[in-house]
Amino acid sequence: MIRKITLLLIAIFITSLAYSQCAPDAQYTTAGFYTSAGANKLPDAIIGVAYDEIITIVSIKDTVVFGVTVNVDKIVLNSVVNLPPGIVHSTPSNTINGGDKGCIRLQGKATGSPGSVSVQIDVDIYLVGAGVSNQKEDFIMNVNRPVSTQEKAIKFDEVVIAPNPVKGKSAFYLNN
Repeated sequence: MIRKITLLLIAIFITSLAYSQCAPDAQYTTAGFYTSAGANKLPDAIIGVAYDEIITIVSIKDTVVFGVTVNVDKIVLNSVVNLPPGIVHSTPSNTINGGDKGCIRLQGKATGSPGSVSVQIDVDIYLVGAGVSNQKEDFIMNVNRPVSTQEKAIKFDEVVIAPNPVKGKSAFYLNN
């Protein structure tokens, strides 16, 4: 009995670790925020369709403050706001060490109304011996209706069923 409970707890633990897994995209080496849609854009979300996007964050190693080079200790992710309803974010860690890479995974199914939203990522950059600097990064995301469920009025006199459905085979034709 104890063996079964132990195996169950291990399985739950492994599943919870796998849920928020994302891997930074190795092609990006210059400091910044990167998505598959390009600079400051996120791929479009379609209402009711699964969405999955990884934002790669490449941290800077150092920066210049008043003519002095200062090392970056870490970047801390504070928040991701203005996501469309139904889309959530997760990350393996909210801290990225200076010079390292991290990622944010956006996933879910968008609900609500179509339109354009500005998703904002808020981070604090901790500088060694020079304090904290706050940075906000904005990304545009379009939420669209699925093409297959757009409502359209159909008049019954425009629908033709051929050949005779009594024979067991029929086809529907819509004249528009």
